[in-house]
Amino acid sequence: MTNPTTASHPRRLGRSILAIFLGFITVVVLSLGTDEVFHLLRVYPPWSQPMNDPGLNLLALSYRIIYTVLGSYIAARLAEAMHDSAIRVSLAARLDGLDPDGLRSVVDMLRDRMGPGIICLGSAVDGKVNLIAAVSKALSAKYPAGKLIQEIAKQVGGGGGGRPDLAQAGGKDPSKLDAALALVPGWVERVARG
Repeated sequence: MTNPTTASHPRRLGRSILAIFLGFITVVVLSLGTDEVFHLLRVYPPWSQPMNDPGLNLLALSYRIIYTVLGSYIAARLAEAMHDSAIRVSLAARLDGLDPDGLRSVVDMLRDRMGPGIICLGSAVDGKVNLIAAVSKALSAKYPAGKLIQEIAKQVGGGGGGRPDLAQAGGKDPSKLDAALALVPGWVERVARG
């Protein structure tokens, strides 16, 4: 069986290369477009003649520097957006009968196999709710498990917290557990949009 983390690496590398390429294309298109405008306005000599004026060369260099910074910014934003879209697993499930340790064991097993992803599990036992959220290390800064578990726990009359990559909570109302777990995809989408 292929490890999901290893299998997704070429895809992430491809997305990063695509983002860099698009940033580069931005720089080239803007630079050549600006050159053409200056040629049409006769600020620059015709394309067939060399440009020997140091002031014009400085002008061309200055807007190319600005476009390079802009292209780098675009590449970084695209890479970030493509990385966020690389969440491979967003799972919310109810597993009744499991205590907090049982939920933790299931989360640990899933987390080892999932690659970039977010898991939220809930269980009803003896009229109480147990919740756990796990987020892969690569995503935990943007999608903190503690924030997710707090939002879900409120829905079942409880509270909790934890680390950015793992958080647990309890609640008092098992009848609302399914509705609470149904909020997980919306939370992921809302955080992704910023």
